[in-house]
Amino acid sequence: MGAGKTGTSALQVAFAQNTKELERVGILYPSDASVDDAELGKITSGNGLTLARYANPDSSVLNQIQLIGGQRAFDRALKTQSNLLYSSEFFQNFKTEPLKALVERAAKADYKTKIIFYIRSIAGHAASVYSQTIKRQKSEMSFIEFLEKRYKNHFLQFIQRANEVVDRKNLLIYNFDAARTNIFAHFLQEALSIEISKHNFIYPKNVNRSLSAFEMEFMRYLNARFEKRYQSAFVSDALIYAHSEVETEFTITSREMAFLRAQYGATIDALNEYVIGEKLLLCDSSVTEAERPEIHLNEFERSVLSIVAKLVPMRPALADFGPIKNANGIAQSFLSMLRRQGSKAARKDKERKQLGQG
Repeated sequence: MGAGKTGTSALQVAFAQNTKELERVGILYPSDASVDDAELGKITSGNGLTLARYANPDSSVLNQIQLIGGQRAFDRALKTQSNLLYSSEFFQNFKTEPLKALVERAAKADYKTKIIFYIRSIAGHAASVYSQTIKRQKSEMSFIEFLEKRYKNHFLQFIQRANEVVDRKNLLIYNFDAARTNIFAHFLQEALSIEISKHNFIYPKNVNRSLSAFEMEFMRYLNARFEKRYQSAFVSDALIYAHSEVETEFTITSREMAFLRAQYGATIDALNEYVIGEKLLLCDSSVTEAERPEIHLNEFERSVLSIVAKLVPMRPALADFGPIKNANGIAQSFLSMLRRQGSKAARKDKERKQLGQG
C-alpha cells in the first residue's frame, strides 16, 4: 500500500518486470495500463490505482466509470484463484467502509486480505516528500517553510484505521530504512515468504530518486518561472531518468530537527509497536543533521535555466520539429550540462578550501 516515498515506485517496477517469475510461485500481479510503463522502469502509481479509488470514491462521472471497469477487472482476477498482489500508494487515502467492502468482496471468493505497509524515519520521509514537492508541484519553498506549513505525517493514523479493516496478524508493517538497499528482495522474503535464492528475480535500479541539493536549487529556480505544474514534473522527470544512478543525501538543520522532534517524537514509539523487525528512528542514515551550506547559482547556470524555462512550455510544438523528436532530450541535455558545471564548481571550491587550509 505504500506509504508514498517508501520505495513504492521501485516495488511497482519490480512487480511489473517479474510477473512471470511471480506467477511461478503462485502470485498474480494483475495487469492494467500502468504495467507496461513500470516494466520499462518508469514511475507509475501501480496496478492497484483503480482499487484505491474504489476505497476512496468521489462522485465524478470519470471516477464512477473507472470504478465499474475496476470492479469487473477485480472480479475476473478473483476467479483465477491465484494469490493476488495489488500495489498503489494511493491506498493510504482509503475510507474505512469502502475498503471493508472491498475486503468482503474478496472474502466471498475465499480470499484473505493482507495489508502490507512500509514506513520510514520521520526526517527521511519529510525530506523525500519535500523533494517530491519540488519535483512535481512547482514549489519554491525552503525546507523549514515546508515543514511548518505543509508537512503532515499520517503513518500512525493509517495503521490504526487499517487495523479496523483487517486483524493485526494480517497487517504487516515494515521499516523501509532497514530494507532500502534492496526493498524488492525484502518484500519477497519478509512479506511473501519466498526463498529468493531459488528463483531468477530481476532487481530494478533506483526509481524516482530524490533530488540532490544542487538539483533542488535549480528546480526551485525553474519553478519560480514555470506557470504549470506539469512543466516542473517534465523537467524533474527528465533529470531523474537521465541520472537515475545519483545517490542523494539530505542535510537537515538543528532547527528543522528540533521541529520534527517536537511534532513527532512521541509518535515513533507508537509506530514501533506495529513495526516488524528493525525498529524505526526519528532520523535515519539518509539524512545528516548539520548546518546546510547555501548554494548560489552562477550567471551561466541561471542563463541556461532561463532558456530551459522558455523551452519547456513549447514542448508540444517542438516535439515534431525537424530532428527534434522529443523536447525531453533538450531538457536532459541542458540539465546534464548544468550537473557537469555544478560538479566542476564543487571540485574547484573544495580545492580552494584545501589550498586555504594548506
